[in-house]
Amino acid sequence: MPKLQTTKQPTQQTPRLRPLAARLTALGNLLALLQPPPTKWLTGATGGLTGYAATVGGVSEAPSMRLRTCEEYSELIAAWRKAMKWSEGLDTTLSVMLASSMSTQFLGEQLWIKVIGPPSCGKTSLMEGLATARKWYLSKDTIRGFHSGFKTEDGKDVSLAQMVKGMTLGTKDGDTLLKAPNLKQILAEGRALYDKVSRTNYRNDVNREYTGHRMTWHLAGTSALREIDDSELGARFLDVVVMDKIEDEFEDEVGWRAAQQEARNMLHLSDGKPESQHPEELAIAMALTGGYLDFLRVNALELAQAVRVDAQVLEQCNKFGKFTAFMRARAGRDGENAEREFSARLVKQYTRLAISQAVVLNKEEVDEEVLARVHKVVIDTSRGHTLDLIRVLSNMPQGCEVRALTMLCNQTDDKMRLHLRFLRRIGVVETDVNHRRWRVVPRFNKLYKEVDHV
Repeated sequence: MPKLQTTKQPTQQTPRLRPLAARLTALGNLLALLQPPPTKWLTGATGGLTGYAATVGGVSEAPSMRLRTCEEYSELIAAWRKAMKWSEGLDTTLSVMLASSMSTQFLGEQLWIKVIGPPSCGKTSLMEGLATARKWYLSKDTIRGFHSGFKTEDGKDVSLAQMVKGMTLGTKDGDTLLKAPNLKQILAEGRALYDKVSRTNYRNDVNREYTGHRMTWHLAGTSALREIDDSELGARFLDVVVMDKIEDEFEDEVGWRAAQQEARNMLHLSDGKPESQHPEELAIAMALTGGYLDFLRVNALELAQAVRVDAQVLEQCNKFGKFTAFMRARAGRDGENAEREFSARLVKQYTRLAISQAVVLNKEEVDEEVLARVHKVVIDTSRGHTLDLIRVLSNMPQGCEVRALTMLCNQTDDKMRLHLRFLRRIGVVETDVNHRRWRVVPRFNKLYKEVDHV
């Protein structure tokens, strides 16, 4: 800062004031000497802007955690194993989320993921780890909509759609979203953004149009998120389940580790920095996760081009897509007007996921391990009454009566009959010559065995 000049004070106790015009001139000269401070003066130790610089434009941003360089998936998982009780479900979930974020800018379909699991199963920790890569991942706990009619003085677009352009949106409390009064509007806006073309108009003469606007979305929550599948609005998501059910031994071990960790936490104070908000091992795992996502995004094209994909993999993805299209079809209330979706989009998503998974796992080809992870997503996305019913009927070549199916699948007679009629209409089941027993159509039974038993 330039050194300000001072004037000698009068010796008498009451200072003499200059004329007003002279004082205004002097003040103008002083203001002319002011200059913006260097950017580094506003930068905290973690690399993020602090204080006033962090709230310019009305957007408040806390200091971010410093990323750790990571280029190997094995190194990342080793850090997570030290930080928490690791499981196969968490491993697959993390790799799927990384694959989704890594693929954001590629042409074609987008990988939107619903992360499903009971509370405290580790979903939030994974999402917070990804959110350390703030260049690529935008974490928002609540969503009121993707578009905004607010008009700043300089015409700046402050809508969520603009903020998340080219990034992944992470919503770690999707159950709260289900209670939003404008849920259908939010999902409708999201569906338009999935298609890369979204337009809206407001009564204050503000128009928003987003063309070629790519983003991915991670929506985390409990199994209640499956309610979204009752509408076409939620059909853009693939599902990955962190934990099918809570095992006693696993819960006991996690609880023991949690108790030990909390006892150690009581020996330290947080100093307000992002790294001090978590135990050291967890902070390291999160910083490595952000560093690995940064590595994947920066080198995405080169890494994807190096992955070999043979015709068998593509054919398997084709079967995955068709199977899921049948399984997540819904009969609706009357069962007459509902239809299943065409499988092409799902086929593209699974193909995209397979290649992206190979990149995340540092593979040179889409091998059995990669396909196993994709297969888990297929089954998780296909879960529901239809899959339960088909699993029962596939073991009964001679078919089964409605009353027995009602008991085996824990449904009422009316709902079971409605469900069966719908599945018959879309070519999944049929009745015998006496119209008493229901069985799986041979063609679909073949597809089921090729997918569910992979």
